[in-house]
Amino acid sequence: MFLFRPEVNVLLNLVGLHYCMHWLEVPAEHVMEALQNSKISQHQVSVKWWKLGRLFYGFRMRDESHSRSVSLQDLALPQENEVLSVLH
Repeated sequence: MFLFRPEVNVLLNLVGLHYCMHWLEVPAEHVMEALQNSKISQHQVSVKWWKLGRLFYGFRMRDESHSRSVSLQDLALPQENEVLSVLH
């Protein structure tokens, strides 16, 4: 619960969310409830990552830069699997 306090940085909140969901395997409903009880569910996080270019007829295509800005509540939902897989 230390990582779900509103006084700490939003990156620590994100680490706590990822730790609870992937390592402790806490169900998403319980994580959502903890986020709402600690009043940090609407904190925004910007996640940026690179996707390496693939080979196309022997030539390497350009690398792609992706960026998403999502709330912690959206990350706890099962639909946000792309951002969570990047973090994992």
